[in-house]
Amino acid sequence: MNPQDPLLPSETSSPSHPKSPAKQLELYKKLLIGLGVVAGILLLLTIFFGARAFINSEDLAEANQQGQIEGAAAQKSADEKAFATEKNSDFRTYVAPDYAGSFRVNVPKSWSIVVNPNDSGSTISALSNPDFVESKLDKYALRFALLNKEIEEVKQPLDNLTKEKDPKKRKLNVEDITVSGVKGFRYTGQISSKIPNGSLVIVPLRDKTFSIQTDDNDLYLAVFNSIVANLGLNP
Repeated sequence: MNPQDPLLPSETSSPSHPKSPAKQLELYKKLLIGLGVVAGILLLLTIFFGARAFINSEDLAEANQQGQIEGAAAQKSADEKAFATEKNSDFRTYVAPDYAGSFRVNVPKSWSIVVNPNDSGSTISALSNPDFVESKLDKYALRFALLNKEIEEVKQPLDNLTKEKDPKKRKLNVEDITVSGVKGFRYTGQISSKIPNGSLVIVPLRDKTFSIQTDDNDLYLAVFNSIVANLGLNP
């Protein structure tokens, strides 16, 4: 008997059988389930990132819109200030009567002025506003008066508002100023409850006090500074 050829199948070996249809069906089910899970995960990721992109685009659009609104408001404010400065660059001179010391105040030609002689507490007082002056307003572009008080009496209640040591909490600041050769004081900030951001200059004139102020630094500070710089007082 010849030895068995190793390359030939053994007589005792069993032939391989294909997998049963039941097992193949089970494999297909598992494959389909796996593909479904992957597809579900991909769908969820797509929804998640799509939602994030939408939210980010909404936030960006809102930020852009807010920026445009703020930019337009800032531009409008700048335009109003520029227009007010140009409009108020031409002046005329008010000269007080002799009994009030003949002081001189340059007022923009486009402003109206109302003078009250012998007003309560003053020898003379005046109110001025662009275009026309309404009575009983809380704020005016310009006020000036010759008060029947010595300057120390006028200063005291104002100085009490400047004593806060913390600059951030201090509502009113004071500094020395020289007006028409006369030394006086300038107060900037909250002059009263109705004037949160104004400027007030007081100067002694013999036994009286000359007072001039703007109630709105945001709109009239540049014009007010020019008016103060060109005041004509007779000490």
